[in-house]
Amino acid sequence: MKRKIIIIGYDPEIIEMILSLDDCFIDGYVDINEAKNDLFKINYLGNDEYFSSKKYSYQSSHQLIITLDDNSKREFLFNFYKKHSFGIATVISKKSNVSKFCSIGEGCIIQDLTNISFNVKLGNNVKINTGANVMHDVIVGDHSTLAPNAVILGYVKISNGCFIGSNATLMPSIIVNEKSILGAGCVATKSLETGVYAGVPARKIK
Repeated sequence: MKRKIIIIGYDPEIIEMILSLDDCFIDGYVDINEAKNDLFKINYLGNDEYFSSKKYSYQSSHQLIITLDDNSKREFLFNFYKKHSFGIATVISKKSNVSKFCSIGEGCIIQDLTNISFNVKLGNNVKINTGANVMHDVIVGDHSTLAPNAVILGYVKISNGCFIGSNATLMPSIIVNEKSILGAGCVATKSLETGVYAGVPARKIK
């Protein structure tokens, strides 16, 4: 039986990926405003407040997918909908490579052309964007985002709420503390305290 999915945050890339999955059926989407150009012709179900007020029509039969890249907004929505007793779905692209020896939490999104290697542990509500490469024994904390083509080498620990930018690289065995942001193309060669980082090697700018 196919999972009935509600999309939280209209995102064409994620929608197209989910439509390709054999076990999912998209029954509508929730956003601040209705999409002006919905090529997929999906039902608009209103904004978050309106949709959550209708929860009894959906909470037992549907799962949600929260698409936003912004960690803090995605974390807020994850907690908001969990409070309203919704299930949050995990979805994995058929075009990704995911080891059967890894652990994946609730509400994760793993997009096309990603590689998730042996003994990786993904927390809840983690988003792994297109082309990201997560090597063996990596831990990624709750509500974190890896942008396209990020490379996370072995034994790295990424704490909760971190954002790793496009084409950024984390060298082996480092720790990235909570709520840190690594800019696009950044290379982290040592453990990082909470902050915003840029450059090669990564340096704290905020």
